[in-house]
Amino acid sequence: MARFPNWTKEEIEYLQDQWGVTSIKGMSTRLGKSMNAVKLKAQRIGLSDARTNFDGITVCQLGKALGREYSTMKNWINRYGMPAKRKLFAQSVRVLVIAYSDFWKWAEKHKELLNLAKMEPGTIGPEPEWAKVKRKADQLRSQKTWQSVDWTPAEDQRLAQS
Repeated sequence: MARFPNWTKEEIEYLQDQWGVTSIKGMSTRLGKSMNAVKLKAQRIGLSDARTNFDGITVCQLGKALGREYSTMKNWINRYGMPAKRKLFAQSVRVLVIAYSDFWKWAEKHKELLNLAKMEPGTIGPEPEWAKVKRKADQLRSQKTWQSVDWTPAEDQRLAQS
């Protein structure tokens, strides 16, 4: 028997299907291989970071996309009930993640917290129709709407009198 048995076609298909869905620890147990073997095989067949291969986004990535600090995102989870869950990607570290659909449902109820003006469309998964309207409104609101105009002598006098 070989020291490092070859991967079967079924094992590779399982790895591709479950990458980002199941933890590396869970896949290694299911496949009967070491965690390093699973990571190495994933790298060799071209699978990228597991955090980018699931139907959602980490809270840290979401904060960067929205231009907010991680502490603000944690505050939204605690105060406003943003539906984040802890997900195990590797061996022991659990990361806060949120599914795209869950985020957009929550965001529709908390539009006042978001500013979509500087965020590119599609950054946080497929966007609902209201997000496009909100982005346009945020962009208009963030534009400079007044121009600097010198004070007239009458305005100067009125200011001096008051």
